[in-house]
Amino acid sequence: MLKFIEHFLMLLCLLIFWGEGYLCYRIIKERQKKNKAVLSIGICVILFVTFQYVKNVGDIRLLSSAGSMCLKLMMFIILLVFIVQVIGENKWNKEHISDFSIEEGLDSLPVGIAVYSSLNGMPILVNAIADKVSMRLFGNTLINGLKFNQEYHEYIKGCKEELLHMDDHLYMLTENKLRIDDTEYIELLFYDIKDVHEINEKIHKDNEIIKKLNERLRALNRRINDLSVETELINIKSKVHDDLGEALTITRNYLKQNEPEINKNKLFTLWLDRLDFMKSVSENKKKDEYQNLFSAAKDVGVDIVINGELPDKQPAKQICSMAIHECLTNTIRHAKGDKVYVETHFENDDKFIIKITNNGYPPLGKIKESGGLANLRSIVEMAGASMDISTDVVFLLTICIYY
Repeated sequence: MLKFIEHFLMLLCLLIFWGEGYLCYRIIKERQKKNKAVLSIGICVILFVTFQYVKNVGDIRLLSSAGSMCLKLMMFIILLVFIVQVIGENKWNKEHISDFSIEEGLDSLPVGIAVYSSLNGMPILVNAIADKVSMRLFGNTLINGLKFNQEYHEYIKGCKEELLHMDDHLYMLTENKLRIDDTEYIELLFYDIKDVHEINEKIHKDNEIIKKLNERLRALNRRINDLSVETELINIKSKVHDDLGEALTITRNYLKQNEPEINKNKLFTLWLDRLDFMKSVSENKKKDEYQNLFSAAKDVGVDIVINGELPDKQPAKQICSMAIHECLTNTIRHAKGDKVYVETHFENDDKFIIKITNNGYPPLGKIKESGGLANLRSIVEMAGASMDISTDVVFLLTICIYY
């Protein structure tokens, strides 16, 4: 039993000695109160002497009962003092910023940091993540920043998107120049962008899906517009067919004199009405939306100046004519101008841009879309196109039609 106590005391002396040594080192480095350092040094001396004494005696049974009791009591008191010191040190660290706390804070950051001299590559700051990257890639700690930076860039060239995959992390390196006391340093920052990268990948995939859906919607809108035109033509043809059939039937009965109450004047008037209708249909075919628009602008004394080519296919033709008509109305009513400028061009072979402005007074503020502009935007967006209104300098209506 005494042999066990002897070994336990020696082990306790060593443990407290090491702990006190570390505490003394931190107290001195953190420039705490001198009495703390003196106490720690004193305890270290006592423990060292005690350890040597117990070791030289070789057998604690040679001590008297009073001596053995004093030794045990002294170790108990030193142990209590050591525990109080540890508790006080933890409390001090929570209330003060020290070199150790700064170092621990840098190591706990989710960003790898390495700062080294641009002249010789000597590192002055390397946190845990940056050191881990160096160990994982090159098998050693970051000793020379210039060499590490060169080897890292050579390694990263073979990685996808030049990003570093490591331990379920995705690091991106940024490099900054720092100047401290007229000396230039290089700062390397390793950001973990895994979450951001995954979100960007998801957004990219969603954009591809949206792009395909928009293409299908534009194709559907073009088909709907074509069907509307075809339906209108069928209705006109049907009306012409019915009207001509009615006129021919009445004429046939008149010629056969089966209905003597039909006189020549009524028959003549009937045919004139039918011919006028057919003539108006023919003129409407020849006179499209643009001609009607230019004619209306001329009647109200406004010039429409075209720079580029106006679209001749639906739904772009319908959108363009409606936009010009709305801007023509607003130029007369609000801007008090007498010229409407229309500029059109293709962009990237799949995007048709229409820009419309005027020479009238600029708007006093932001335009509230209502009435014609609201209806125009509804038709534009239904066709899969986009519309933007700017009032910074002059009124500018921009429509982008995708092909």
